[in-house]
Amino acid sequence: MNRRSIRDPLALVVVAAVAARVLLAMGGGVLAAPSNWGLDGWSELIIERGAGAAAMTLLRYAALALAAYLVVLGVLTLTVRLLHVQWLDALL
Repeated sequence: MNRRSIRDPLALVVVAAVAARVLLAMGGGVLAAPSNWGLDGWSELIIERGAGAAAMTLLRYAALALAAYLVVLGVLTLTVRLLHVQWLDALL
């Protein structure tokens, strides 16, 4: 196993974890979640902050979900490569 084989997934995990941390830190203020995750909560959010802020809040949560997915995928790939499971590495 060469070092390059774990460098890419390790970089993915680090970058995605930093991105997730930044997105979590942006949770206050204008990009904060609505008090109620139902339709009423989002309606209040649109009325209070505007449609643009509501769209950016929703986009922030989508980016946070993507960052979490990439962290999980990177950790799985690292584990598989360190354990030398080639068929599962090809699947990932």
